[in-house]
Amino acid sequence: MSATLRTFIAIPVTTTPKLSRIDSKLREIGGPVRSVDLTQMHLTLSFLGETRHQQLTEIGEAIDAVAQRHQAFEVEIAGVDAFPNRDRPRVFWAGLSPTEDVVAIAEDLRNSLEELGFHREQRAFTPHLTLAYIRGKPPSEVTELMDENRKTSFGTASIEKIVLYQSRSTNKGPQYIPLSLHELRLG
Repeated sequence: MSATLRTFIAIPVTTTPKLSRIDSKLREIGGPVRSVDLTQMHLTLSFLGETRHQQLTEIGEAIDAVAQRHQAFEVEIAGVDAFPNRDRPRVFWAGLSPTEDVVAIAEDLRNSLEELGFHREQRAFTPHLTLAYIRGKPPSEVTELMDENRKTSFGTASIEKIVLYQSRSTNKGPQYIPLSLHELRLG
């Protein structure tokens, strides 16, 4: 058994029919566009990286404390965009609205993890759902898909739990294994 696991903390999000249609279009484009597995869709709150087994309990306790300070809520999945920008898309993503509650959870989590000795991520937190990765020069269909869906509503998602995941690389793509699940407070 390895001394460490590659881990991250995220909120699982169930896909919607409209997101599945975008996914189909991304898969049709193919080439340098690699669509993600929508059954594993999630909103990443914090990437921890290589994590020792001994740290998992204290990380779980920190996530649980954060989850108990926040109430479950709904968000609208709306619009698409790209990182680092629309002219050089490398990550094709869908946005969320409103973002205040998600940002509050992420900030609370970052503070708790920093107390455990994890480095605070320096870049600003942008709540998003990754739909595809783009390697190399993006086909024009990617820009067209972004333009057509810039303000599209893809439906709503319930934000009910935070999960500590292990990420494993496989020949079929990444596999995300839940290590611990932490329910947000109910209304």
